[in-house]
Amino acid sequence: LDSDDVWLPERLAVSVAEMDRRPQVGLVHSNIIRVDENGRRLGVPERDANILSGRIFEHLYTRRAHISCPTALFRRECVDRVEAFDPELSRLGCEDRDLWLRIAREYDIHYIPQVLALYRTTSGSMSHQTDRMMRAREYVLKKYDDGSPHMRRLRREASAQIYMDWAWKVAAAGDKAGARAWWWRTLTACPFRWRFVRASLVGLARSLR
Repeated sequence: LDSDDVWLPERLAVSVAEMDRRPQVGLVHSNIIRVDENGRRLGVPERDANILSGRIFEHLYTRRAHISCPTALFRRECVDRVEAFDPELSRLGCEDRDLWLRIAREYDIHYIPQVLALYRTTSGSMSHQTDRMMRAREYVLKKYDDGSPHMRRLRREASAQIYMDWAWKVAAAGDKAGARAWWWRTLTACPFRWRFVRASLVGLARSLR
């Protein structure tokens, strides 16, 4: 739980009860409400429950699925088995996603379809420090790439997803030149997936207006 995030009163009780009902599950998580620096509610992220429960390693790795950090609850045996946070990421970020990935390789994950925490978004948060976050994300992708054709394909998809997400953020901030650069990176990272090609072409067209 980051210092500026908030658990809702029922968060821990609901999470423990769900885990107790599912002995095969190593980690449970739920949804959030995003709030700004002043506590104003910005909305609830859309979640696809179909890719948030079960063996979801690939969905997490390719960033189609996300586990909201203030909602995660995992068994002690998980870190006994897969080890705790990676110290290489302590100054970069993404250490939580890296841990979720290791747990997801060994255990079932369960998504609770309700809001159990408030997640605060601030202008100075680590997620706005582009260079640091990109190095962290690329480190995590490389860490799980064992050189097999399957993981190489997943790594290309994951890279494209990272670049695409960032392109939309840069475009929303009004930086058309910066957005174009990220759209090109998206397109070249995974040119064989239509959703990335389509998004890149749309984004590039908008950035040229």
